[in-house]
Amino acid sequence: MTHAAPAFPPSPTAGSRLIRALGVAALLVLAPTAAGAQTAGGQPLEVYADDGIEWRRDEAVYIANGNAAAIQGDSEVRADRLLARYRTDASAGAESSDTGGGDIYRMEAHGNVRILLTDRTITGTDAVRDLDRKVMWLTGDNLKMESASDIVTADDSLEYWEERNLAVARGNATSRQIASRQTITADVLTAYFKDASTPKTAGSAKGKPATSKSGAGLAAPAEGSNIKVMTAVGNVVVVTPNEVIRGDEATYDPTSGQATVLGAVRITTEGEQLNGTRATVNMKTGVSRLFGDGQDRARALFKPSANGNGERKGLIGGQGGTK
Repeated sequence: MTHAAPAFPPSPTAGSRLIRALGVAALLVLAPTAAGAQTAGGQPLEVYADDGIEWRRDEAVYIANGNAAAIQGDSEVRADRLLARYRTDASAGAESSDTGGGDIYRMEAHGNVRILLTDRTITGTDAVRDLDRKVMWLTGDNLKMESASDIVTADDSLEYWEERNLAVARGNATSRQIASRQTITADVLTAYFKDASTPKTAGSAKGKPATSKSGAGLAAPAEGSNIKVMTAVGNVVVVTPNEVIRGDEATYDPTSGQATVLGAVRITTEGEQLNGTRATVNMKTGVSRLFGDGQDRARALFKPSANGNGERKGLIGGQGGTK
């Protein structure tokens, strides 16, 4: 993997304490919970910062300033500023304070955050990983998670919950399939990932599907990045090349391409309006079906053709469908 030439690290003549600080600051994005522990996979770490690295003992924090970057294997995090906050080990006394011993419990990236993983790139203004809760979230402008097959954007936040193996996009969240240009938009999108042990498509370039590498810190979402199912809640809009489907909630299975939309469902295509309480849409074949709830029948309104006849594209009714 080729990286752009990073800024030079501080000079080794700065002293052994600065070197230790550099080593612990490297844990900012890619480390396990203990400051002195080996990183997952035992891969070497590189940390660079144009304006140096601070070790604030009284605040128990390491800070890499200015075009900061942390690189381990195929994972990379870049931001204007990187921080690692740690708990001091009281039982170790002064020696712990002098060496920076203790558990890192919170890691942060601020300003122009860009996280590059083996299978996707994530961007935002700020990123935080809470090691106690095992959750990472990004906020700010240009919130985007992009892979070779899809792009997810949000206005409010992007979250990743490690133990629950899911990601959440909040605020006008949109998932767009690159090949088909089909989209799902909602107030909240939640992606449930397959287990990390599930085989993935081989690959090597960043942004391409690949077997995820072991890692931690802010780069942890590389694990189990294949989506098993996606749910959408609030102001749901599904857009295909042929129609627009609106509803209150939806579920989507990327493997089968099947989406189910619930609530006050409306399907609009070429000026025609279909109303119901449930719709199924196959995003691969383009076939959709509209249903009533047993009390309210599915209803279709067709735009008249030039000769006055309604244009009928499929079987429409209580158990009908449209293509």
